[in-house]
Amino acid sequence: MRTLTEIANSKTSETTGPIDKGTIHNGRHSYTYFYDHLFTPLRNKPILMLEIGVCGGGSLKMWEEYFPSATFIGLDINDETELSNERTYVFQLDQSNKEELENFVNQCKENEYEFDIIIDDGSHHVEDQQITLAYLFPLLKSKGIYVIEDLHTSLADNGFPLYGKKLNIQENRKNTTLFYLMESLSNPYATKEQNKYLENNIETITIHNRFNLYQEIQYKKRSITSAIIKR
Repeated sequence: MRTLTEIANSKTSETTGPIDKGTIHNGRHSYTYFYDHLFTPLRNKPILMLEIGVCGGGSLKMWEEYFPSATFIGLDINDETELSNERTYVFQLDQSNKEELENFVNQCKENEYEFDIIIDDGSHHVEDQQITLAYLFPLLKSKGIYVIEDLHTSLADNGFPLYGKKLNIQENRKNTTLFYLMESLSNPYATKEQNKYLENNIETITIHNRFNLYQEIQYKKRSITSAIIKR
C-alpha cells in the first residue's frame, strides 16, 4: 500500500498537471507527510470527506486511492462537475458567497451528511478561509478534522494578486487566518453565534509550518497547513 506522498507524487490533472501537496511537483508543499500521520487511522474506513477547491481533480484522484472505502464531495468556484464518479460528487460553489455556503450547509443537513474530514484548498484568501470555517465546521463529526491549506498567504503583503483578487492583509495582520488560529480564535468575518460555536467546539489546532526553498518569495518561503479537531 503506497504512502500518501507516493500517491501525491504520481498523480496529475489533465488541466493543471501534477499536484502540489507532495514533495516533487509545483510548490512541493510536502503536506502529505503531515496528512499521512493525521489520516492513517481513517484510511480503510467508509468516511465522508469534503474538499473545497478541486482544480482539475488531481487531489481527488489522490484521495480516492488513499481512502479506498470513502465517499467524497468536491466544491469549486468553477464548473468541475465532470469530475464526478461513483464515489465522488463535485458541485459548483463560490466559498466567498455566504448565501451559497448557507444553501450548501442546509442541503447537507437535509441529507444528514456529517463529514469526517473537510479540506479547504480553495481561494487561499483570509476572509474566504474564515467565512468557510464558520459555515462548514458545524458539519464535522465529533473528532472530525478540518484542514485549512496554504496559510502562508497570511504572510504575504497586502494587495498581492491571487486568483484574480488582491489579498486583504491588514497592517497588523490581525485579520489573517494564521493570527486567528494561533492567537485569537475571534473570527472577524463570522457572526457572534458562529464565533461562539467555534470557540466551544474546537478541541485542538495544529499548524504544520515548513520552510520551503521552492515557495514564492512573497510567501516568505513557507508552506503552511493546519488541522483543527472538533470536540
